[in-house]
Amino acid sequence: MEDAPKPPEAHAPTKAPHGGTWVGLLALALVLVPGSTLLHTDPGGAAEGLAPGGAAEAQEAVAEGRASLRITLSGDVPSELPAGSLMVLESAGGAAGAQRTLSGVDPIRLDGLPEGDFTLTLHVPGYVVTTAQVTLSADETSDITSTLAPAALARVEVEARDAGEREAGGLHLQDVHIFAVAPGRQAPRYLAHIEEGALVFDTLPPDTDLVLYVSAPGHERAQQELHTGAAGESVATTIALSLAAQLAGVVVDPEGAPVPRARVVLAGSGVWPPRERETDNAGRFSWPDVPAGIYELRAAHGDLVGRPRGGVIVGPHAPTPFVRLVLTQGAVLVGSVRDSTGAPVADAEVLVLEEAISLLPRAASTDSAGAFRVGGLLPQQHVVRVSAEGFVPRELDHDPRDGALDVVLERAASLAGRVVDHLGHPVPGALVEVLDDSEHPTMRFADLFAVQRAGPVLLASDGALGVTLGEIPPIPLDLSGTTRQLTGRAVADESGAFVVLGVAPGRVRVRVTASGYAPLSTQPIALRAGEERVGVELVLQPGTLIDGRVVDAAGFPVANVIVELRMVGQADETTMTAGDGTFGFQAGRGNVFLTASAPGLPAVRSRVTLEDVERQEVTLRLSATLHTLRGRVFDRDELPVPSATLRLESLSARFPHHRVVIANEDGSFEINGLPPPPYRVVVSDEELADEELDVESTEEELRVVLLPAGTLRGTVVDDLGPAADVEITLYRDGRPRQQAYSDAEGRFVFERIGVASYTLQLRSTAHLPAEAEARLVLRRGEVLAYLDEVTLTRGAHVSGLVVDMLGEPAVGAEVALGPAPDWQQAVTVDDAGAFLLGPVPAGDLEIVARHPEAGAGTTRRPVRVGPGELVQDAYIRLSGRVPLATETADDELRPEDPEAPIREGQRATGVAVAVTLGEREVELSAVVPGSRAARAGLRVGDQLIEIDDMPVNSPSEARSMLRGVEGVPAVLHIRRGRRDRVISVPRERYTQPSE
Repeated sequence: MEDAPKPPEAHAPTKAPHGGTWVGLLALALVLVPGSTLLHTDPGGAAEGLAPGGAAEAQEAVAEGRASLRITLSGDVPSELPAGSLMVLESAGGAAGAQRTLSGVDPIRLDGLPEGDFTLTLHVPGYVVTTAQVTLSADETSDITSTLAPAALARVEVEARDAGEREAGGLHLQDVHIFAVAPGRQAPRYLAHIEEGALVFDTLPPDTDLVLYVSAPGHERAQQELHTGAAGESVATTIALSLAAQLAGVVVDPEGAPVPRARVVLAGSGVWPPRERETDNAGRFSWPDVPAGIYELRAAHGDLVGRPRGGVIVGPHAPTPFVRLVLTQGAVLVGSVRDSTGAPVADAEVLVLEEAISLLPRAASTDSAGAFRVGGLLPQQHVVRVSAEGFVPRELDHDPRDGALDVVLERAASLAGRVVDHLGHPVPGALVEVLDDSEHPTMRFADLFAVQRAGPVLLASDGALGVTLGEIPPIPLDLSGTTRQLTGRAVADESGAFVVLGVAPGRVRVRVTASGYAPLSTQPIALRAGEERVGVELVLQPGTLIDGRVVDAAGFPVANVIVELRMVGQADETTMTAGDGTFGFQAGRGNVFLTASAPGLPAVRSRVTLEDVERQEVTLRLSATLHTLRGRVFDRDELPVPSATLRLESLSARFPHHRVVIANEDGSFEINGLPPPPYRVVVSDEELADEELDVESTEEELRVVLLPAGTLRGTVVDDLGPAADVEITLYRDGRPRQQAYSDAEGRFVFERIGVASYTLQLRSTAHLPAEAEARLVLRRGEVLAYLDEVTLTRGAHVSGLVVDMLGEPAVGAEVALGPAPDWQQAVTVDDAGAFLLGPVPAGDLEIVARHPEAGAGTTRRPVRVGPGELVQDAYIRLSGRVPLATETADDELRPEDPEAPIREGQRATGVAVAVTLGEREVELSAVVPGSRAARAGLRVGDQLIEIDDMPVNSPSEARSMLRGVEGVPAVLHIRRGRRDRVISVPRERYTQPSE
């Protein structure tokens, strides 16, 4: 066996295209997602600009500038700052703006600082680290006040895990890099200093969970959890560092001769992103300080290529792996690129990959004849992507052994026009994006080409791999807020004109964004191949810039949090917070919903009303307290139910949260990391009936009893026989449990319901509403159902016409059954004044109508109608005149005006109810039949106590809070009789009923 070689000297990087790895999906996500950030560390792991020991040994890092800062300290302020006090300014991107050692007495003045927006961090020994946002301007002095609080302390001893290293003297603390952060956070970083053979932290927050990160040259990084004590108290811990392993090898040709300057790419469980280096003159390569893990190596040189060598195991105590990579003559892919007429396409980009994401991709461009050649390929099928300016990109699967590849590209369309504001003025600088709206959108490869051709990172001159800390972050999905594929973009010039080239033909939508305006998304536009569409005018409405920030419970900014915006009339958008926790959206004015989702914490949702301003600040504060719900699931005989499924949904509009857990074998369960209650919990088991509970507190264990399950069967009839299509809702304890419909024989069935007493509510378009009682009982181990045949009374229907005093259709009139009408059961006439009322009781009926401006009226004589009959000649003339509709009438509620009153018959988005002021509280005056509100069990007369955790003070306030984005649930706290209940109702499109 050959000896492990020494590390070769670094060579100049090759100009050949480079590649990704099997974990390339993560690379693409991190590169393509705007606003994503990484933990900034030097190769040793220390914070940028800080020396290994911590703040006490830090070197000054000063950025010249003309700004000044005066820091005033409050709280338990010392008479003079202790030695080792440090101030760090960081810009939004995370780069150090300035770093100064602090001394003297309060207040402290610092000059010569850079200008801009910064996060200021103060490290004062003995006091908790503080952070604040500060804006520094040239030739000005900014003032900031920081409150100091006594800190907890920690003493960390770092030792070598290897016995031989310990015998040789162990680690030198001057070479150790250490800092602490809160779990899942990047800031603030708590620094340590060397004191009596240990690393001492003296700026930690009391009674807090932290994570220690420790590294040293030649050793693997280590991390360890730490819980601090009370202020002034010190905790001690020990961390052992393991020796890092090495990986080395040689690259040879088919005859076994070494191949100098071959490209070798390393990727695996402990190295990200992939790293590349070249072999030396002897064909050898090596990587020092490789973390333990499993790796893959690839090598290539010109047209020579080697099979990927996977499963290379690197361990701290294992021998240094020496890998021999053999290159063979690679396959060659030749082909041509032409347009639909057969003409060659020059300068087309051709990217060849072994899979969708490749460790070692190959790229080429077509010549003037449209031909291309790509060598050094493995003899297997590849993914070939072809892109050219003015054409629609294509992706094909091809094996170079099958011969030449001829690619035909379809000419792209173009879109030209102007972007103007609501007054007709041009909007220069507006971004115009064209999105593929077809069912199967065409993939656009521009960004993918750039990322894949960038390839793996070249090895640093010192041989360091630059491995990131902690777990690999999750791949964010759909961060654009839309599943449509971008197919072209342009920026409007000074006159507002734009031209978007390279648009994929088919159905597209245009999205326009500009500072100070609400985003615009057009209706679909159909484009033909090669079409040059001109004269498109895009009109923008005034908007508001949401200047947002996500902070934790202590007020510290939180990076890498996904924030979603939802608003009526605007496409959903998603972004990610920057290193200082900031985010931004441009939105139309009105009500918006912002949801922040941080890893390991419950999401937080906030409803924000955007005012008539250019910029509005919003802060989303993540939950301070995580709750744990514990309990047990039993059956009726007090025996535990193993492996029951629990589905939990938060009933707080501010903290949307869903969880699914499985109970243990003893029926116990524990659901951690929950937002504050209330919750709705549905417990199910294969053999027992489901149980639904509302949980108001987590202080006591939840006891769930699952009842024996049975089947309730019934039949609905009327005087003619079986009654079909009857809606039957099953209630228990005032709560709807299940819903069913009768079949052609009048039969219905409810399965897997618990032993209990139930109320059945029956409704039909042909019958009068009715109720029935049913019971399920357990006798001798058998579930028995008791339900009599339900007989419904057929109703009658009356249709007719309502006109005003001039005989014109009384649009907007209501029609009900007299003489004492229940207007909650009224129907509204259509645009022709026609109505259909029913089902109503048979007999001699008086039909009455009313209109808010044309008065009331009634049928001249009673309308006689029998069961199941339809009378069509009812005629009602009102006493007044219906005013003519004006051109300003708006049947669609404008989302940018959330406080505008909503009229009866107007289309809106929200909870499909009407409200009025009752005797004591705001209550529901109407519920739209068949709506989500009706299916959720809302009834006329229900009192509204809270909407989305906010108290209801007036009907107008309730109407505003009930409106919102379609699909976003409204959490309603209602009171019915003496019972309170929380109901979650998704908002929907509906027609406003009469109040």
